[in-house]
Amino acid sequence: MPTRTTTNHGIITHGIATKWGLCGLHCVAVPNSHATRNLVNAHAVDLSDEFVLNLAQLPAGERQQWRPFACSLDGQDSVQRLDNRTELLRYCQQLLARRIDVHSRENIEARSSIIIPMHCDSLPAWLRQRLTADIQVAESNITFGLLLTFIPVPIALKQNITMLARLSQVLPKQTYSATEPSDPLADVWQGQLTNDNELAPCLFNLLQSLKQRQLQQRYWYGKIHQSRQAQLTITDLAPVDHATLVFEQGNKTATPWPLLCAAPSTSEQLIWQVFWPISAQNTAELTATLKHILALPISQRYQLMLADIKAYQQQQAATKTNSPASCLTVLVAPDASVLDNEIHQLLHGLVQGTEAKVIQTPSGSVVRQVKDNQQASFIADSVCFVYPGVGTCYPGQFHDLSRYFPRLYQALDTNGELAELLAARHFLADGQGTDKLTTLAQAGVGSAWLLSHLLQQLNITPAYAFGYSLGEVSMWAGLSLWQSPQVLGERLAKSVAFNSGITGELNAVAQLWQLTPEQEVHWASYSLRLPDGFTQNLVHYDKAWLAINHGDSGILVGDSQQCQQLLNETGVRAIKVGFVTAMHTPAAQYYGDEIAQIFHLPLSEQGQALALQASTRQPAIKLFSSANYQPVKVSSDAISQSIHDCFCQPLDFAHLTQQVYQAGARIFIEVGAGRSCCTHIDKILQHQPHVSLATNGKGQSSSRSLLRLLAQLVSLGLKPELDSLFGHHFSLSLYQQQDQSI
Repeated sequence: MPTRTTTNHGIITHGIATKWGLCGLHCVAVPNSHATRNLVNAHAVDLSDEFVLNLAQLPAGERQQWRPFACSLDGQDSVQRLDNRTELLRYCQQLLARRIDVHSRENIEARSSIIIPMHCDSLPAWLRQRLTADIQVAESNITFGLLLTFIPVPIALKQNITMLARLSQVLPKQTYSATEPSDPLADVWQGQLTNDNELAPCLFNLLQSLKQRQLQQRYWYGKIHQSRQAQLTITDLAPVDHATLVFEQGNKTATPWPLLCAAPSTSEQLIWQVFWPISAQNTAELTATLKHILALPISQRYQLMLADIKAYQQQQAATKTNSPASCLTVLVAPDASVLDNEIHQLLHGLVQGTEAKVIQTPSGSVVRQVKDNQQASFIADSVCFVYPGVGTCYPGQFHDLSRYFPRLYQALDTNGELAELLAARHFLADGQGTDKLTTLAQAGVGSAWLLSHLLQQLNITPAYAFGYSLGEVSMWAGLSLWQSPQVLGERLAKSVAFNSGITGELNAVAQLWQLTPEQEVHWASYSLRLPDGFTQNLVHYDKAWLAINHGDSGILVGDSQQCQQLLNETGVRAIKVGFVTAMHTPAAQYYGDEIAQIFHLPLSEQGQALALQASTRQPAIKLFSSANYQPVKVSSDAISQSIHDCFCQPLDFAHLTQQVYQAGARIFIEVGAGRSCCTHIDKILQHQPHVSLATNGKGQSSSRSLLRLLAQLVSLGLKPELDSLFGHHFSLSLYQQQDQSI
């Protein structure tokens, strides 16, 4: 260990210069009669978990209470008071110049704290009132301040201390060197500090914007540490004109915005949505309950809704069986103002169709009358995840979910690969879409991962799963059975098969048809209804194939002339499809080895556990493949071969669905954009008891689609977890990652 010299100020002359993590953020109130230095008798409110971006908008929740400040500070780490911009700049410069020996016992607790005075007007009235009520001191005798506590990043990492942000550097002037201006998503939060009175609010807004990872209602995508910065330019300084403080994101996850508010809020950004589970023994009891709600004022409705949600959660905790009620109802509305309309629609449905098993509204409210014999078929063990194929992604999909489930996004973005996995430039709010197969495949895998983990965290766990074409890849990745599915993006981008073999120039087709380099592949794809006897006519054409069979419809592909001749002969009307691929045709065999190699990945710990479970007893989930329409053995070799066979032979989606149904699946949840698979499944199983549900509806916000899905599941008697809808964090056990960067 190198020798070191320590001054009276605790500055180590030997060691490393490092970034400093902001590990504490408090609003403090210190009586003027006491020394600020050691925060004697100070009271504090912890602001680390606030999701608002303005001090004046802090909601009066239970956590935001004035408490005695319990942090003990010795002489070395006493609090410094900073009144102006010059002092702040000087402090940051000294902090970054300080050298830390991370192996030294005397420095393992190294930290530095500052208080920046705050005017009482920047605090909401309830916060000031609670302070005076708690400690009975007049406001005139109190100094308010924003308390920031910094710890060297290596020490914070070593002790597993959460960092809201990192102070990374002080620049002599504003700079964009840390970003790539050519990247439209590489945006940096920038602010200017021109007034000493704005010091505390400006820093607070900067830190909150970093923690939220939000910019114009989208997630901060990009490479790790890129577009994850906030630059605060301090102007009108002497002897320099201005300087810039650069902060980076820490490992603190943003506090989720609530889909459902636990208490009425005056903030315009937090209009509470309606999600109201109601159980009744019969339609008469349900009708009386709905009419009672109509007679209540909005404030009483809200409290009653919370009480019913609480009762639902208590019942959920007490039993895992279905509710004994025969009328399971959930009211869903974008806000309280349209709740009356939802109730009137349900009441009208109850009067008009008393024998109807299900009554639904466009907003998602549902009444489901379940008989005992029907109820037994819709149990949790019948849930099946269905993963759609390529072509379902669209611009704007899932762009609002990061606000409500930030830890989910952080988990996927641990290595800064989120933008690539979700094909951000094509399918986010500002995207234009694409028909490139590799990009569509990437977006499908990323979306599957995101939605699969979201559903499972909400206690929606599948007993079965299968995919539509490339959706089979999304299934393996989405259920976290592969160790590093992120590598698929790079493999697909470099793949000859997926760029020019079975799509693009269609070189596989050229080889199959033995075309010369000068001859072009004239390819066509059609979506069509399948009349009786169509497949018998198809056998007479050697360059046309029914690539996908949906039962009553399908996808015809092949030589454009032969396809058109077949359609004329059979009199079948068809719609030409612009998407070009030779998957599910004999041509794909020419790239079969490469396809198998691309999708040969080591199993994750979860995958290994499932493989071991399957070898000793009934597996927790059965994963079906169109390779042989049976569950696949969970091993790297078996999965790779299954995907190879799936891509190189026709897909009979109707037969695959029936096989999964015969195995016991009854509730089919489409895990991806749109509801294309739901449409096919409803037709395939139209005479068999089942329910098909979408996680996403095009043209509707993802959060609203999620509430609709949960309403359907509650009405079926399942027990999804609702705590997360109130803005509570997800369990760390699934997603906690060690941050090793400095």
